[in-house]
Amino acid sequence: MAFETLRESPLWDRIAHLERWCATMPGKPKIPVDMGSWGDFRLRGNRHGDATDCWDLPRLLDAVPAGSPVAFRLDMAEAGILVADIEPGCDPSVVDALMGAPWLYGEASLSGRGLHLVFDAGDLAGHLDRDAERVRSANGDHEYLQRHWVAFTGRAVDPSARGTDVSALVADYAACPQHLSGRRRDPTADDLARFRARAVRTHEGDALSLSEWLMRLSERRGEAPDGDRSAWEYRRMRWLLHRAAESREAPSCSRGEMLAVCADVARRTFPDAELREIKKGRRRGMEWYDYLAETAAQGIL
Repeated sequence: MAFETLRESPLWDRIAHLERWCATMPGKPKIPVDMGSWGDFRLRGNRHGDATDCWDLPRLLDAVPAGSPVAFRLDMAEAGILVADIEPGCDPSVVDALMGAPWLYGEASLSGRGLHLVFDAGDLAGHLDRDAERVRSANGDHEYLQRHWVAFTGRAVDPSARGTDVSALVADYAACPQHLSGRRRDPTADDLARFRARAVRTHEGDALSLSEWLMRLSERRGEAPDGDRSAWEYRRMRWLLHRAAESREAPSCSRGEMLAVCADVARRTFPDAELREIKKGRRRGMEWYDYLAETAAQGIL
């Protein structure tokens, strides 16, 4: 039977009946499936932030192949839980502290090297930032998911490893400086203004995280070579779009958001971008890098 430990955990009765569950895309387990397309020749990604085109978990497990990961659209206010997403390189002292807290259910992440620990949100009463989609540590080695897609693999942590010290959970959550939502504790939220007007819809935390990640990747790339500059920009834009499509933010960002983020990153990282936009002018009513992103996205987004 799939997800035996989850079925036996206190978490099952809290979330199994919620119609917020999806299969994951074959070969791309971080992408949830639009269950309205289940059974069609071509599956669609689920880009909704609610129960649209989702099933409950018992129905889903009856339909998906045994052992397949599934996705849950977490809404902390509805489910009363939050998920600690712990990366493989997380400080062992943090991992030990969270493992010693009273989690409801734990399992290995999709990579098999990280951890997902599910906590009762009531354990953080008085400390929660209820507006945040995610609360991230300073170095990004772990974060608390509050309104986000969460993958469930069924590779459960032994429940006997569960601790009882809630103080470690409270202290770690309160120490996390980055609250990813419509606002943050650091000033980089202003960066959203660069593309918010062009976005089809706004998942501000996800789009901002995607932008920051692409900026870091772009800083490692070389300068434009001599020769055909337009061809170089097209290849670099395709590279940005591929990275965006592969990112952990992709399921929660619309196509329009990802195009806007990639165009904005190009403006900030491509050599002489401002002069290039003046030279190239408007194409189909769009600025050059918006047009380039739209053109280069064929076959990627």
